[in-house]
Amino acid sequence: MKQKLKAQMKERVASIAYNGKGFPSPFLFKDLKKAALKIIEEMEKRTEILVVGDYDADGVISSTIMAKFFASLNYKHARVAIPNRFRDGYGISKQFLEKHHAPLIITVDNGINAFEAAQFCKEKNYTLIITDHHCLQDDAIPDAYAVINPQQPDCHFIQKEVCGALVAFYLCYGIHQLLKKEKTILASYCV
Repeated sequence: MKQKLKAQMKERVASIAYNGKGFPSPFLFKDLKKAALKIIEEMEKRTEILVVGDYDADGVISSTIMAKFFASLNYKHARVAIPNRFRDGYGISKQFLEKHHAPLIITVDNGINAFEAAQFCKEKNYTLIITDHHCLQDDAIPDAYAVINPQQPDCHFIQKEVCGALVAFYLCYGIHQLLKKEKTILASYCV
């Protein structure tokens, strides 16, 4: 039995698409490359970016990961906003976006059920990128530019049960990987 388990583990590990540094490739997430390329494109134009987090521990850590990442690239046009759960409700919403908005909006640890907010972004011509880890509601996905969530049926990331902070980390990691390949001013910050 022990030998069989070892063989199964070895087979499973061999089948994972590692990138050579011990982490699975960020591009196993559905829409991650699309989102990362869009973020890079907007950063090169110095577009204002709004990161919308959540008030729980996972949401605060996810928001911090994004803030630290943009700071590490010396990108001064990104800001983080966390809705007040008593005044604004949970996560990104139309009401919240009427007060806090930007041409590019990225959610962390929320947004997978934000159908009204996604529609509002479309109407206002805001680009919405959703990063979340929560379960989908009836397999429905908001109409956003990109949705990065391992719970999506067609997502190939090796783990389905991850926290929002890991999804945010992988988005930053994907951006970093793409910037290292490009010859841009932003790429000079990636070592």
